Amino acid sequence: MSHGSQDRVWVKSSYSGDSGGCVEVTVTEDGVSVRDSKNPGGAVLAYTDHEWDVFVRSVKEGEFDRERLAMMRQDSRTERNTP
Repeated sequence: MSHGSQDRVWVKSSYSGDSGGCVEVTVTEDGVSVRDSKNPGGAVLAYTDHEWDVFVRSVKEGEFDRERLAMMRQDSRTERNTP
C-alpha cells in the first residue's frame, strides 16, 4: 500500500487544539493513511477503504467510548481469573 506522505495533503481535526498531540489523515489511491502530526516523517498507518469505513462506523456507534472500553477491560480481567 503506497502512502507517499510528502506529496499528499494531510488533514488535522479542528478539535485538535494546540496541544500538539494530534493525528493527521490523508486519502490515498489504496485507502486512507494516518500519521502523528508531531512526527510527519515517522510511521504511517495505512488502511484500505473498507478498514477505514469499519473504523469510522465503530467510532460513531460508540464502540471505543471510554466507558465501554473500561467494561471490556474488566470483563477480560474477570475471564482470566475464572478457573
